[in-house]
Parts: sequence; C-alpha cells; structure tokens
Amino acid sequence: SSDIGPVTHLDIGDKAVDHTFELCRDEGEYIISSSAGKITFLNFWYMDCAPCKEEIPHFNELYNNYSEIIDVTCLDAGDPYMDEVADFLDEPVNGNKWWTYSINFGYDKDKEFFNMIEGSSSGIFPVTVVIDKTGIIDDIHFGGLTYSDLENYVTRLNK
Repeated sequence: SSDIGPVTHLDIGDKAVDHTFELCRDEGEYIISSSAGKITFLNFWYMDCAPCKEEIPHFNELYNNYSEIIDVTCLDAGDPYMDEVADFLDEPVNGNKWWTYSINFGYDKDKEFFNMIEGSSSGIFPVTVVIDKTGIIDDIHFGGLTYSDLENYVTRLNK
C-alpha cells in the first residue's frame, strides 16, 4: 500500500479523518472514531458568533432526544485561548445554561481540523460537519441550523 501522506482536505463523500480534540470541561478528549456506528455532528463555533449561540441549544435538544444513535461535539474554532472558552461555558448564553448540556464542548487547537474542511476559508460560521454511521462525511453546512434541520439529518441517516 502506498502512503500518500496526511490528509489535508475534507469534502462531502470523504472518510472523516480520525482526529482527536481536547474537551473543555473535563479535560478529556474526543476522538472521532469513538462515535463509529453513530451519526456524528461536529459543530464549529466561536464565542462572539450570534448564529452559533442560537444554534447550540438545538444540538443539545437533538442529543437529548437521540443520544442512542448520535454524538454531538461543539468545537470552538475561533478563539485563541481554551481557558477563555471554558470560562465562557460557565456563564449563561442567551439565558441558556450551557454547562448543564449533555453534548461535548471541545477545542480545535490551531483550527487543525477546521482548516481541512472544504469551504472553511469562507469565514462563515457556524459550520457543521455531519458524519454518517460508517464515518463518511455526509454534509458540510455553513450557517445556522434549526432543530428540524438537524432532525432531518438523523431521520435520513438512521438506516
């Protein structure tokens, strides 16, 4: 087998790179392959992003309703210091107590994963990468998603 070197670009239809992200709250880590067999949502956001703040509660609700079959990790990809992000998560956001949420909050250090995503240089946030049960990228969505948008992914991919 020929080694073509590290993957530097990810698009719809590609197998997701098995990346490891640091988690904000319990100092553990999240590895994409740990979600094998589940529908996986990787949501990239940053602290000053208004549509990100609107969308993240929908991810938590989705996870609470479908935790048997999905994984959700919200990854800060726009703020330089992880401790600031951790502090941010300890305060109410639009009245929502994110620190009570069941979903993962992590940090994409130096945007290592984010910068591989097709279209990420557009500067549009939030960005959601949807990975099917077999580890293939089903969609890369730029901009906010509603709860029903998210549920549609689950319905379609839960085969």
